[in-house]
Amino acid sequence: MKQIFIFSVILCISFASVFQTKAANFIPETGAKYYIVATGTGLVIGGLPAAQPNVNNAGKLASQRFEFIPVSGLTDTYYLKNDTAYYLSKWSGNAWSTTYTTTTNGTSSEWVIDGTSASSIRLKVNASGYIGYNSATDRPLWCDKNNTFATGVFKLIKTTDLIQNDIIDGGFENADAEGTPVGVWINDLGKTYGGGTKSRIQTSSGYESAGANSFLLKFLGTSDGDSYNSISTKLTSLIPGATYQLSFKYKQSISSATDATTRVFAAANANAAYTSAIGSVFTTTPPTDLTSAQPVSTGIITFVAPSNSYCYLVFSKTIASASYNQNIDDLVLTKTADPNPIITSSASYLVFDEVNTTGSFTVTGYSLSNSITITTPTGVVVDQSSLSATASGIKVNVTYDGVASANGYITLTSGTASTRIRVKANKNTDCFTKLYPTLTNIITDPYFNSLSTYAGWGSKSIISDTTIVFCGSSCATLTGACGASLDYSLTGKLTANTTYRFKAMVNSNAELSFTLNGCGINGSTADYQQVSNTSGVWQAIDFSFTTGTLASAQNLWINSCSGSNRATTSYLDNMELYNTSLTTKIENALNIQNQRIYVNNNQIVADFNLEQSTNIEFLVYNPQGILLSREKASFEMGKTQKLIKSSLPSGVYLVTIISNGKSVTHKVII
Repeated sequence: MKQIFIFSVILCISFASVFQTKAANFIPETGAKYYIVATGTGLVIGGLPAAQPNVNNAGKLASQRFEFIPVSGLTDTYYLKNDTAYYLSKWSGNAWSTTYTTTTNGTSSEWVIDGTSASSIRLKVNASGYIGYNSATDRPLWCDKNNTFATGVFKLIKTTDLIQNDIIDGGFENADAEGTPVGVWINDLGKTYGGGTKSRIQTSSGYESAGANSFLLKFLGTSDGDSYNSISTKLTSLIPGATYQLSFKYKQSISSATDATTRVFAAANANAAYTSAIGSVFTTTPPTDLTSAQPVSTGIITFVAPSNSYCYLVFSKTIASASYNQNIDDLVLTKTADPNPIITSSASYLVFDEVNTTGSFTVTGYSLSNSITITTPTGVVVDQSSLSATASGIKVNVTYDGVASANGYITLTSGTASTRIRVKANKNTDCFTKLYPTLTNIITDPYFNSLSTYAGWGSKSIISDTTIVFCGSSCATLTGACGASLDYSLTGKLTANTTYRFKAMVNSNAELSFTLNGCGINGSTADYQQVSNTSGVWQAIDFSFTTGTLASAQNLWINSCSGSNRATTSYLDNMELYNTSLTTKIENALNIQNQRIYVNNNQIVADFNLEQSTNIEFLVYNPQGILLSREKASFEMGKTQKLIKSSLPSGVYLVTIISNGKSVTHKVII
């Protein structure tokens, strides 16, 4: 009996030991904002709402600051909401892609913290697996990883700890030992950071000025494969026209040569020459004592912030052949003087169409004496026409009435200070006419208002740059040679042994491929592919195909993963796909018989018979889809002829005939 009792006591103690060694997971501070920083690389989770979430260099960006909101009833589980009010979620289309959503989406938005310390955690979405990214050069965020995935470990750093004295981790205390600095650091020779003999964060080396860490700059010359001649970090969120002072601490090792000096200055571009400095230039002094016991030296520069609100802090070797190591620490940025009167806006342009009719921007005034007045072009209105002279980050909402084109500027004025926001407000119907107005476009979002109906992978996004978009307010873009794919599911949308016509406006700087998968085209199970190269201008890609026996799934894949001349930048707009087998039925429904569209003496001519008197509209397009002419006329029953357009240059044209709400399109060559 005593033995049983002793065994029971031991067993209870053993179980108690197990439970006591199970430490609690890290609990984020309520209401605090965190950067989610990848260990090793110093990259942080962020990205634009219209693109796949990724890891990138840390910046003073709202999209990189996350609040961990506890999920009611669940342990260690949170919604991750960034400062742009988007939630990090698993995409509903597969088990591995992440996305941003405007609202929480059940288990797809529930993230579990796995890790006892903020310095080392993993995040798992309840609807799938752990998050991770492939490498420092392959940065999309995936959520199907396991809890041992090498690049799936992160640290949580509060915004107030990472950004101090207007510098991102100026003391380097939030970076990994022997790792890379947090933020945007760029050297002139493309050398990497972290580990071994590379430039890296040194911990407790004695060359730090305060705290535990400093950043080692490798200025060892061409004899060292990891060395470079200059390095820069980006200074952002500056007030244009304001005067700033930047101070830093430094120590130097390895060389005591008098030529081992570094020039430090601000410049408009990374690693610019010191002759391009936008303020003072400081030159370091080599120490007489190269050991870590040497006194800490201080460098100070001043500069006036440029109009784009950012510049680069450059550390550059005075003499390229010099060989030395420099440790820098405790960077501090201070505004020492306000600018002349100036108004800044968060947006440089706004784009609208009949679908996207609203937008906004924020306004900040500096050194203003008068209130800010806002004027708009016709058809565009703002909810505030006047702002206080002390306005700081005030949001102004903008609405387009969708009636007529409204291209011009929103102008903000206060005394002698003014700024403008470019506005482009065009209806899609003003620059885009469907190939077949009476047929259903299989592509449900031809205007690329969002990526919600599309799938794919890599660096793909929706942009609204008025200098790029072909029509309306937005278009899609793919970046990198085989760096992204825009995919569209055709499963359940195609019919076997049926003819279809595809058309899209494309702007690519090299070859872009359009691949149809599982469609049985030409009686083959192989993929069917069309390759285009528009050489950096907008052109129409237009082709037809006939399906055969369909596979279990059909897809359209658009990417630059074929051939040797792969596009690195591509844009798409106005994408259409129609079942053209239906057009014969529509021609009959037009009550127009024996149609003949031809060219005579460089003029487009239409011959046809009418079963009854009717109104007919004739539209002529070039291959880029641009409407060249539109004519409407009434015709009596019987045989008739219409001269549609004269004096056109040689080329291919599309002629669309519309009657009784139905249409048919013909191609002619002059």
